[in-house]
Amino acid sequence: MRTAGSDRSGRPRAVSHAPQTFLAAGLDHPAEQVRLLVLDVLQHAAATEDGTRAWAASPLYPAAVRHLLEPSAAVAAQVERALAAACRHDAGRARLLDNDTVAALRQLAERDAVVQFRVYSLALAAAGAHPDAAARIFADGRLLPAPTALDAVDDPLTQLNVLETLEQLVVAPGAVAYLAQSGLAARMHDLLRAAAAAARQAEDAADPIQNLVFAKVLSFYGAVCVCVCARARAKGRAVGWRS
Repeated sequence: MRTAGSDRSGRPRAVSHAPQTFLAAGLDHPAEQVRLLVLDVLQHAAATEDGTRAWAASPLYPAAVRHLLEPSAAVAAQVERALAAACRHDAGRARLLDNDTVAALRQLAERDAVVQFRVYSLALAAAGAHPDAAARIFADGRLLPAPTALDAVDDPLTQLNVLETLEQLVVAPGAVAYLAQSGLAARMHDLLRAAAAAARQAEDAADPIQNLVFAKVLSFYGAVCVCVCARARAKGRAVGWRS
């Protein structure tokens, strides 16, 4: 069925053909379903280079970025999907990594651990959208955890969020090299030793948080091993090795 926000096929119109003031008002609408609908329109706009370019050049792009602060997890997740979809095109990749967007995202990430994890998750989703996006995000580095993020010993939730991000990160092309070059791999080794010692001490103190950190560090190394082995097998098959 055709609606006011759709074309003849029933799909949402590209952002360049829809009133931007209407969409901007929808993003700030108190009803969650309205906000989700507007973000769906933006995600459909990102299906083409022209639509992505129009959205990236409009005030709707920074408005969507700000909605990573959403109390609604569903809306925040839709923001992530829409922004990552735009990264399939050069205009979307350039917009995500321009100085204004990166500064806004880093400022949002400082709000709390939940929003910080959303920013990291967006960077991972964008890296998975296109090989060039992954290369740019790793080369830039500003949307990914810094080695110092693992030093948040007084904030275990932040530590766990960073560890979860790094575990998801290893599957992206070029991620293992990035972890080594950024110093994250060396910091993870230090954290493994510290977490193991803390976990042993926590046996008597009954501190489940330290045990969780230790388990997450081990899980990260397991993911690295699986990823490296899978890529080695893939290369072997490409040259005719038998597994």
